[in-house]
Amino acid sequence: MRIRVSKTAKHNGKATAFVVKVRGIKFPRGVGDWYFPSDCKPETALKMALNDYENFLVDSNGK
Repeated sequence: MRIRVSKTAKHNGKATAFVVKVRGIKFPRGVGDWYFPSDCKPETALKMALNDYENFLVDSNGK
């Protein structure tokens, strides 16, 4: 399964927000949404995206 940071927003040269793709699906799912991890690390954004991906799979299978 491919998980990667597809966009990074920087403020004064420091990465602050991330958009992640999991298996080609953008997370967070909303238009213009970003992950803002409190520690500003991309690894935390990846964990947040994996959690959202698991919830996405549960919701899509339950319908």
